Amino acid sequence: MDSYADLYWSAADGQQIAARLWNVEQPVGTVLLTHGIGDHGGRWESVARYFNTAQMALLVPDLRGHGRSDGQRGFVLDFDHYLDDLDIAVDQAKRIHDAVPVTGWGQSFGGLLVLYHALRRKPALDALVASSPALEIAMPAPAWKVSLGRTLGKVFPRMSLPTNLKLGELSDDPQIESRARSDRYLHGRITPRTFFGMLEAGRWCLDHANELTIPALVMHGGRDSITRAVATEKFARNAPRCESRLWPSGMHELHNMKGGEAVLQFAVEWVRRTTCRMP
Repeated sequence: MDSYADLYWSAADGQQIAARLWNVEQPVGTVLLTHGIGDHGGRWESVARYFNTAQMALLVPDLRGHGRSDGQRGFVLDFDHYLDDLDIAVDQAKRIHDAVPVTGWGQSFGGLLVLYHALRRKPALDALVASSPALEIAMPAPAWKVSLGRTLGKVFPRMSLPTNLKLGELSDDPQIESRARSDRYLHGRITPRTFFGMLEAGRWCLDHANELTIPALVMHGGRDSITRAVATEKFARNAPRCESRLWPSGMHELHNMKGGEAVLQFAVEWVRRTTCRMP
């Protein structure tokens, strides 16, 4: 029987991390999902149910500064704190079912984080999936604004700015935008520390893609106006054991597109084929 549970644990610096677990009996694998900027685990219930039908458990921690986790919205003092948090999340995922493979799955900013974490920390994961990873943003800021942002970020590290993310750019399904607008846990804030940490981590991943040591699947939509598909394809070309899938009509949240079940089916079948010891 499938089951749902709210989980909580402490980060290395004492902040409380909230997580959601959609569990199954006798799973063939566990998926540890990392969401994007402004997002939270509650928006992933329909995806979790899809994983459950494929006999996979899904664990979704809210990033610090997101959802029900502690922290200023969109702020991190040191970008490596995200990696510290993912270290603990991997341990938590492995404790749920200690005899099954664990796959790291990230969306957008979360897609960048799972790739960066895999390259920097070499976690005990069996595979990775990154959907619309934020290796490069689609509309880079002008140089003067970047320079000003770096200066202000050093003087006022907690200064919060709008992400200017347009909810209509997430999906071609108007219900997704409507639900997002009424979601009290969604936020549209980011601080310079987080923003520039994201840019630097993206460049680092592209420069070190050849150091990836586990199988990976990266996916992107051809109509994504938030993150750049060409950066994802570049990463895949340079990373060993990395498969790339472009969905030409896909927007930023591939799983939330009309017909998004085809994306999930493709990715879940890849995970099962790559990690599960079964026919």
